[in-house]
Amino acid sequence: MKTYIKLALTSMKAKPFFTFITLFGISLTIAFLVVVGSIIDTSYGSYGLEKRMDQILIAKKLEVDRENGYSSSLYSYSAYKDYFSKMKTPEEIVLMNDKGWQKLYYQNLAEKVHRKAVGANFFKIFDFELINGRFFTEEDRKQERALAIITDELASTLFGTEDPIGKTLRISSRDFEVFGVVEKGNSLRNFSYADVYTPYQIEPSWGGNMSPFLGNYTMFLYFKDKESVENGRAEFESVVKTLPLNKDNEEVGIKGICLKYTEDPLYNLFQIQSSSAFYGVIFTVIILFMSLPAFNLININITRMLERSGEIGVRKAFGASISDLVVQLMVENTVITLIGGIIGFVLATIGVVVINYYQLLNADEFLEMNPMLFVFGLSITLLFSLFSGAYPAFKMSSFEIISSLKSAKQ
Repeated sequence: MKTYIKLALTSMKAKPFFTFITLFGISLTIAFLVVVGSIIDTSYGSYGLEKRMDQILIAKKLEVDRENGYSSSLYSYSAYKDYFSKMKTPEEIVLMNDKGWQKLYYQNLAEKVHRKAVGANFFKIFDFELINGRFFTEEDRKQERALAIITDELASTLFGTEDPIGKTLRISSRDFEVFGVVEKGNSLRNFSYADVYTPYQIEPSWGGNMSPFLGNYTMFLYFKDKESVENGRAEFESVVKTLPLNKDNEEVGIKGICLKYTEDPLYNLFQIQSSSAFYGVIFTVIILFMSLPAFNLININITRMLERSGEIGVRKAFGASISDLVVQLMVENTVITLIGGIIGFVLATIGVVVINYYQLLNADEFLEMNPMLFVFGLSITLLFSLFSGAYPAFKMSSFEIISSLKSAKQ
């Protein structure tokens, strides 16, 4: 094997142009895949505030079918209180009302902030790091205390080095007392990310001909382990079936959607409820993206090996078997592909650092580099090597001695 590796390095030095073209294509392909993998992993992996998403189901859509159409939205407080709060499987059921972007005022400062109105147990299922003050409790919420937990970044912007606890902020024409400071999250994780967290206030049903179960709340169902999630989904669906229909509004059915985190993207796009489909789409895109540079590399390898037909003919004349030649050529291709992969990893790491440093994504979005991305990249690199090297290796090793020597002479 050492001999084959030495031959591979010698071959790379002998053909610098082909070596450069090959390394250039491989390294850029791997760098792109690792950066895209970082975006997907940061968005859906176990990171930051959302380390336990594989133990959570997200209920964010309720559909009420009528004879002449349907209505859909999030869930109402009465749906939670009268029905879903009685579920036995979840450890916690968390309500969240995403208020979106709002104007915050403090003295002469005005900031556009993202606010979420949440229940006290919101901070139990997401991994917030409390820097100052404390989290509000369910008793605080019941007393309708106007409290606010803000991020460290917002605290620094508004108060500088002053202690923010006890300060008063005005948001949407209401005053809130700063009660705690937490570390700011990543806006790629949209379920937990916000600048300001306040206790939710019970809002009335929408009225009119709308179902009393339609409202403004997303529900997070948290389970003690990921094995309990499917049992929780089954219980959730059984509760949905107990929601009474209003015949006066011509209601004929109610459908509640409860998703795993990795089911959410495909359901939003294609109404597909499957985690395996999510990973299947990612894998398919990777294979399709790899196929073009792989075919290009096959052509380059064939051209490079045709120029070495004389060397192959001489080796065959001295007794080298087809398997010996295939192993040699495959090792050469693997070595150059791995070198290209390493360069790709370095480029990807530099790319992620540059993206984060210059905030090239949206505000407050930053990428993580999970060590598993390198394992993923290495696997892709090896697959790339086998795919692009096997056909040229077998093609060249099957050349007859006379044909190889004639080709070299010509």
